[in-house]
Amino acid sequence: MLLVPAGQTNLDVLKSVRDQTIQALTTAVRGTTQNQALIYRDMVENDLLPNATAGELNTRFNNPNALVANTPGSLYQQTLPNYQAIGLYGYASLAASPLISMIQFKQGTAVLLAQYFLDALYADSSEVVGYFDTPIIYQPSQTASILAVASAAVGASAESFVLLGIVVEPAGQSIQPPNVG
Repeated sequence: MLLVPAGQTNLDVLKSVRDQTIQALTTAVRGTTQNQALIYRDMVENDLLPNATAGELNTRFNNPNALVANTPGSLYQQTLPNYQAIGLYGYASLAASPLISMIQFKQGTAVLLAQYFLDALYADSSEVVGYFDTPIIYQPSQTASILAVASAAVGASAESFVLLGIVVEPAGQSIQPPNVG
């Protein structure tokens, strides 16, 4: 798994990764929603919200608790509803001096889906955004866990970053369908 700095990729590649993520998420939700085959117009996809409500995956993160050096600390853990899938395809640091050196994505607490070392991204001071070469996909009813590792102790809420991602679900669930009237 690679974290590719934004400056080392082009728009066509990014569009392709985003389209592949949407296709994988749509397939995941279509196959599990109340044992019914949904037609495409029933599905909506949107970017993850920057300020989601409690229980939803918020794209903007701070470490809620202090991080112990070289020890994974939990940023988020939530079981998705049976009608929703989430795909993550990028990372952007919001900190002037980033402190987190690695981010991990797990299914539940045991299954490691991916981990990305962030120091290479930070080494180029002009780069704060990186894209995953393969999106992290959380299927309906799976438990999404996101952890951070720092090489030194980090105080609570000292680090700030954004995860770039998409949520797909049937229209009318937590994302309202577009106004077509």
